[in-house]
Amino acid sequence: MKHPNTTEAGTDDGGPAFPTDKNEWHNGRIDGMTLLDYFAGQAQTTLQHEQLSAAADRTGKTLLFAMAELSYEIADHMLAEKRRREEGDK
Repeated sequence: MKHPNTTEAGTDDGGPAFPTDKNEWHNGRIDGMTLLDYFAGQAQTTLQHEQLSAAADRTGKTLLFAMAELSYEIADHMLAEKRRREEGDK
C-alpha cells in the first residue's frame, strides 16, 4: 500500500514537518520543510568527523556530500521506523 506522503519518485518524505491550517499546496506538493528534511537536519548533529571521513574515503566524495548523504540515509531509516510503529509492528 502506498503511503499518502510518498512522492512521485516513490520516496516517503513524511509529509509536512510542521503542519498548520495555513499550509498551501502547489503542484501537488506542500510548502515548507518535510519531515524527511527535518529528520535529516537533526541527524547531522549526530555525525562524527570520523564517520564522515570514512564515508568520504569509501565513496570518493567530499566530506560535505558525505554528510548530506548520511543525514538523509539516517532520516530514511527514521521514517521507516516511524511507519513500522504506526502500523503496530512494534
